[in-house]
Order: sequence, then C-alpha cells, then structure tokens
Amino acid sequence: MGRLFSDSLKRRQAAGLVPVILDIKCRSPKEGDLLRGRDPVQTARMLAAAGAPALSVVTEAAHFGGSLDLLKTTVQATGLPVLRKDFIRDQAAVAETARAGAAAILLIAAMLDRPLLTRLYHQALELGLEPLVETHTADELAFAASLKASLTGINNRDIRQLEKDSGTVQATAELAGRKPSGSVLVSESAIATPSDVRRAIANGTDAVLVGTALWQAEDMILLYRQLSQARPTLKICGLTQAGDVALCLDAGVDILGFVTEYPLPVPWNLTRQQAARLVQTVRDNNRSSRSCLVTGGRPAAVVSLASELHPHLVQLHHQETLAETRQIAEALQPLGIGVIQAIPGDPVIRQARYGTADIASAVEALNQTAVYALLADMRSPANAAQADLVLDPAFCRAVVAHAAKPVMVAGGLTPDRIEATVAATGTAFIDIMSGVEIRPGVKDPKHLRQAAEAMRHL
Repeated sequence: MGRLFSDSLKRRQAAGLVPVILDIKCRSPKEGDLLRGRDPVQTARMLAAAGAPALSVVTEAAHFGGSLDLLKTTVQATGLPVLRKDFIRDQAAVAETARAGAAAILLIAAMLDRPLLTRLYHQALELGLEPLVETHTADELAFAASLKASLTGINNRDIRQLEKDSGTVQATAELAGRKPSGSVLVSESAIATPSDVRRAIANGTDAVLVGTALWQAEDMILLYRQLSQARPTLKICGLTQAGDVALCLDAGVDILGFVTEYPLPVPWNLTRQQAARLVQTVRDNNRSSRSCLVTGGRPAAVVSLASELHPHLVQLHHQETLAETRQIAEALQPLGIGVIQAIPGDPVIRQARYGTADIASAVEALNQTAVYALLADMRSPANAAQADLVLDPAFCRAVVAHAAKPVMVAGGLTPDRIEATVAATGTAFIDIMSGVEIRPGVKDPKHLRQAAEAMRHL
C-alpha cells in the first residue's frame, strides 16, 4: 500500500482544501454513546460519498466500543484509505491490522518505549502499513522525526486520560513549529470548529483528525465541509498597477486577480500585454502567492489567453454555461491552470447558466467538473463597483454545504467585515476588490494591509 494514506491527504491539500480525517468512533469515555442509533458503517459510506479523503476507525472495545470487524467492514464499504486507531502494543496487533485491510496504523509514543515503537514502526512498513506516530511532547515529536515517519500526529489531549482532560489546539500551536521534515503533520483531538482548524493550519499542520465533534454535529456533512474550507485564503482582485501588486506580495496576499480581456467594459480591464507583465511579476516573486486571470467569453478565447499568459488560476465570470466551463477546465488542467467558476446569487442567472436555479443542483453539477474552486458571488459587471453591495450569508452557506471544492465568497466585502463573513458563511476563502480601493483599479495600501492582517488573525 506504500503511502496510500498520506498521499490521499496530500491530494486534498493540493486541491486547496484542508485534509480532514473523519473518525468512525462508537463511544467517547467523556461523552458516552456517540452513535445514538446510527449505523457506523452506513455513516462511513455517507462521509466517503461527501468527499472524505480518508477515515480512521477506533477499534478499541473497552472504552470506545470499537472492533476489528468494524475496521474490516469500513474498509470494504468505502474503498478509502483507513487508519486503525487503538492502543497497539505488540507485533500481533500490527499483523492483524494489515490483514484487516487498513492503510495506516496509529502508534502512540506515550504508550510505547522507544525500542518497541521502533520495532512496530518497521514491522508496519514491511507489511505495507503507513505508521502514524502520535506525539504529545517535544521529545516524542523529535523521536518521530528520527524515524522519518511520513505521518506524524500531535494529540491535543493526553491520551492517558482517555479524552477526559480539557484538550484544546494549544498543544498543536506549541509543537507544530517542530514539524518533522517531509512528514504530513496531523492535529488530533479537540478539533471542533473551523476556527480550531484554522489555528492548527496556521501553526503548521497539514491535516486534522476529527471525531467526537463530528458525531455531535447537527449536520455531519455540513460540519465536514466547513472544516475542509477552513484554510485562510485571501484574493485581491482588480489589480492594475505594479505598485499594488508589490504591496499585495509584501502583505502575503494568497491570490492576485487581474481582470483581463473581459468581454464587457469594466474599469479594471487589462490588455493581454498589461496582464502578462503583472502575471510575470507574481511568478518571479518566488513566494506562495498565485496569479489569477479574471475573464470570460468563448472557450477558445479563454484557453488561448490562459495558454499564453500561464497564470496559476483562471476565474470565469461572464456567462459561461456548464458545458463551456467543463470544456475550459479540461483544456487548462493539463497545463496546471486551475479554474474558478462563479455561482451567481441571482437565481435567474443561475438558471440561464446551469439549467437550474436551485443552488444545490448547480453546485453538484460543478462538483462533477474539473474546476478547482467555486465563487459564491453577489457581483456582476453592473454592480461590481457598488459601495453598498451586501453579501448574502445564507446563499454562501448553501454553496459551502454542497461543494466538494474550495468556495470563495465575494461581494461587498471590506477588511472590517472579513471576520464576520467567515463566521457567517463557513469558508475562509475571501475575495475583495472594490472594498480595498481608492477608486477602481487603484488600491488603498492601508486597507490592503488591514485585509491581510484580518486573515492572519482568523
């Protein structure tokens, strides 16, 4: 199996989502029965269908109500890479884990002496299992690094207290800076909200493992999608000047948007030559910032523009139908260019573009395409510069609830509205244009810095 488990997490990370490992757990020593009449295997199937990249199954029986049969059945029912979570103490347990079809196995540093942990680690590798070495202290994390583990966990709780301590993501915040080189770092336990995920990711973890909070959620799938969307990402759109591009790069803006060859007259529109120079500036910057062409029109024209300028992303924001969106995304995917497609807030426009005004149906149709992300947008060419435009949180939440891709929100945003917008919509992927401008195409340095600072403090 090699690195089936960690590779699945990396693919989700590359797709712009937080890799969330969902825990199939029957009981909690602190909270009691978690199933409340639900079938754990049927729930696992539902989570797999919602896009979960990987699952973990708690097989410990005495305190957590699990079993090896639950692990086997979950593997067979979902086809996902599955981590076995238990108090693994001997070689027989490692061998039975491999026979059950797991892709990964949890080895808890706090419960194993170093020689035994090392033996079990290497045995797991020999059997095709990927060991997740769980740590809770700096010394344990250093030992995991010495093993060159491809998967390392930071348990925010003291496992010896069986979840009865008041765990927070503080342990992750304190230890993640010591992340082993080349390892996928997972924050485990005490993850309950998107803000917990954002804190873990901001401190350097790659993925999170969520258990009790998932089973206690009123809507399990919605919580999973909100946690997946919790990677803070700021896009500043409508850039037209080299000086503003430099300001964005210095402020750490994630995505820089250039309206280019847009089919209608808008004040931010750049020629192909103007945009090429700014895209090259982003590419030469050698940071993690990405460029995005905001354009639209016939697929052949969009593909030609993107192929020549080769930005990281292309945002479609005109009248592209579902078929045209699919055509553009499939043409640009081999070039490594992701496509962002806008879902308009106006139901009449949704009907015209996607053949349905229903938000869930439109999102599901786009889920089936090769687009990188969706944009829940209240803007149109007619109102893009409107100062009093109001974002509709309910519309944005509906898009997030059904999207299997990152969801960006835009329309009427200003730096002081970022925190409230993230809380209200369930996504931390923010797109601001006129809300940081002195006038169309000219950005306000103070507001740019405020927006970047607001994202860092989510």
